[in-house]
Amino acid sequence: MTLPYATMPGDLDHLIADDHVVVDRLFEHLEAGRGDRRMLVDQVSYGRALHAHAEEEVLYPALAEIGAAADAEEGRAEHQALKRLLVLLDHADPGSREFERALNKLIGGVRHHIDKEEREFLPALRRAVGAEEMGRLGERYLAAKRSGPARSHPTVPPTGRRRRLMHVAAGFMDKVRDRVSGRSNVLSTDASWLLDTQAQRILDTWSRLVLAP
Repeated sequence: MTLPYATMPGDLDHLIADDHVVVDRLFEHLEAGRGDRRMLVDQVSYGRALHAHAEEEVLYPALAEIGAAADAEEGRAEHQALKRLLVLLDHADPGSREFERALNKLIGGVRHHIDKEEREFLPALRRAVGAEEMGRLGERYLAAKRSGPARSHPTVPPTGRRRRLMHVAAGFMDKVRDRVSGRSNVLSTDASWLLDTQAQRILDTWSRLVLAP
């Protein structure tokens, strides 16, 4: 948690900041050259897909309701740019010039996005709606993460009627693709190569259960 104020574990801002900590730890491994780069980026991609979907379903509409529609639009625009980078990374080979350039842009873009949300968007929302409502929004955020697609889809509109139908179809295809490729078996394991052998075996076995977020 990097927020400068107290929260409860189920509050929207607490949950979002926890997601931020997870993705930044994956970035630290990638920047240090530790672990399996393909696996680490797949984990970033999976986490960001769920996180972006949930923010678009819950955080940005809530910001619009308190009169911060411009902030919501800024967040959505940044998501679209980050999704395009994630699609590039999905198709590029780790270590290639295209992969590393896209990864550097992604890390910078995500960290800028995190800083903006934690310094401005989330504190403003808490001030406007209060602690109790942040808890209710947190419940909706978790529900949205459970229904989100496993990959980024920049062609799916961030708002509007077509969004839900397109996400249902994309989510189904993501599950099929991930099972066939084996990607779903490595999304919960530790890809940093920092664990001892027995601990790594336990996490690898746990990961193959294909856990829900």
